[in-house]
Amino acid sequence: MVKINGQTPPTIESLAPVLTEQIMAQKREAAYQDLIGKINNDAVAGATITELANRYKLTAKSIKNYPKTNNSSALNQPAIVAAAFEPLALQEGSVSVGIDVSDKVVWLQSTNHRTSKLMTQAEAEPVIKAKLIEEKAKSLAVAQANAIAAKVKQANSIAAAGTPFQDLGIVTRQDSKLSDDERGVAFSQPAVNNQLAVMTRPTISGASVIVGGVISNDNAQITPEVKQQTAQIVRENIGQSQFEDYLAYLKSITKVTVKPQTAAP
Repeated sequence: MVKINGQTPPTIESLAPVLTEQIMAQKREAAYQDLIGKINNDAVAGATITELANRYKLTAKSIKNYPKTNNSSALNQPAIVAAAFEPLALQEGSVSVGIDVSDKVVWLQSTNHRTSKLMTQAEAEPVIKAKLIEEKAKSLAVAQANAIAAKVKQANSIAAAGTPFQDLGIVTRQDSKLSDDERGVAFSQPAVNNQLAVMTRPTISGASVIVGGVISNDNAQITPEVKQQTAQIVRENIGQSQFEDYLAYLKSITKVTVKPQTAAP
């Protein structure tokens, strides 16, 4: 047995699970990238969104009234907006290449594009009126939300508000129960001395009153197994080159047999 710096290197058998998982992960990533490439090639070749969805069993969704500015849709990321309004794509009605968004890839195709133009006074009046009504409604909603929040704060009780609240239970910072607007303030004011934390937040549809209790930073839900897996992933990401060098060293001092294994699709 050869020792390095006084330590005995691990055996091939002990490294087998790590090596197997690493190979499987590499194969999955290669298959995923290959699929993305195939879809991009079909998009460039002229396939429509519907055709791509049917061909690759993807989900196709339509968003009406998708504006270039003040976009509040689910796909309001700058890269997607820029691709949707790319002049050549608008002219040809072509499908974009895949765009990475959070944990997914998005392809898009713009249809029924209406170019901007100056409105006549007759056309502008109803638009302006609707905008003013919307702003007034939001202002009233915020005022009402502030009034409800004041009652809850004063009595330190939700019941004092005289209006029903939705109990969301335990909410985390990544929880989808809250909108992005609500999540921005929900964890900004922790409850102090058994007093409820009460916050208001203007939203797209009006205003929300958020009432919370103690903010916990407890990490007890993270099991030792999860911590170990996370540490392993970090080590693999930052130590790939050293790992390959070490594996080459092991191969140089002993016979290594790699058993082929089929990757999961």
